Amino acid sequence: MKKLFIMLSVMLLTGFIFAEEQTGEEPQFQNAEEVKENAEAAQTDLKKETEPQKEEDKKEEAAPAKEEKPIFLEEKKDELPQRNYEAGFELEKKELTKKWYFLPINLSIGTSLQVGLTVAQFTHKNFEIRIANLMLGPGFRFGSSVKNDDDDGFIPGLAFLGEVSFGKFFGNPLKENCFGIILGVGSKVVFDIRKVEEGDMWDDGLSFDDTLYVDFLPVYLTYRWHKGDKFYDISLRIPLVWQNGVYKMSDETRLYNGVPDMTLNFSFIF
Repeated sequence: MKKLFIMLSVMLLTGFIFAEEQTGEEPQFQNAEEVKENAEAAQTDLKKETEPQKEEDKKEEAAPAKEEKPIFLEEKKDELPQRNYEAGFELEKKELTKKWYFLPINLSIGTSLQVGLTVAQFTHKNFEIRIANLMLGPGFRFGSSVKNDDDDGFIPGLAFLGEVSFGKFFGNPLKENCFGIILGVGSKVVFDIRKVEEGDMWDDGLSFDDTLYVDFLPVYLTYRWHKGDKFYDISLRIPLVWQNGVYKMSDETRLYNGVPDMTLNFSFIF
């Protein structure tokens, strides 16, 4: 009986322990299921938050592509002739580097008033040659005489100029306004015509013994400006070598003017 009681007590104790272990494991299964449900809910919320952000990023990345304007083949063909290298090539082909001018008109104002022309004038970039510059007109000098007071002061004469000249411009005189220096090779002469009888001037000719003035190697300080295809020159003529003439009366001689004959010159072409 005692043994039976002991066996029943052991069985009850074992059953109680087993039941206690079973009841202790149930909360663990319940906690695991709750954690799983919470994880799935958190993952669902994360997807809801991240998916709109991804859609906005995709819209922003796609926006610049929509603003680009498509270029068609016809538009590209129209733009080809306007390329810079083609325009530069055309300008280089049409650039003016040399030109001939014929019969420019010349006007000289100083102690002589002369009108004339240049037969031909060749300009190459900044270099120029003038061929056969010819001018003619009335001239005068000032002088004095001991024996005849009527000879004092104004001495009438005839001025002639003939020269070839060449020079350099500081710029391109074919297309822009610029300064230049031109050297003349030739002479300007003012003849004394007081002794010449009327009507005999062209028959007997003019003598260099009766010159009032002569000069050589003039320098022209020139400024040229353009108006369309025409050009205009204004220059100051300064002779480097000059000699005033000697007028003889009885056995007396007098020198007329001891200064060079500087003149203001104009040259232009129509």
